[in-house]
Amino acid sequence: MVAFGLLASLQLTDASAEVSEPVYAFCEEVGLPTTLADIGLGDFDRERLMPAAEKACAPCEFIHHEAGCFAPEKGLDVMLAADGIGEARKKKQSA
Repeated sequence: MVAFGLLASLQLTDASAEVSEPVYAFCEEVGLPTTLADIGLGDFDRERLMPAAEKACAPCEFIHHEAGCFAPEKGLDVMLAADGIGEARKKKQSA
């Protein structure tokens, strides 16, 4: 979950492909999760994922070390964005 959280944080900070691609590649190479399915959340919809986003955005969480103020909706959006990139990379690799 830490690896996937890192990938989501890259989306949160609008990291460029130059920054995020090597991180995804490393995670894939060593077998770390790059999708929600990899951490057992592949069948979850936005509503069922929202509690995780709310927890990630709680006042005591590390997300608040990032610049800006983040609502759970933004947390959910970055989780889904990271998942989308991971899924696209998996499809590309299997093609």
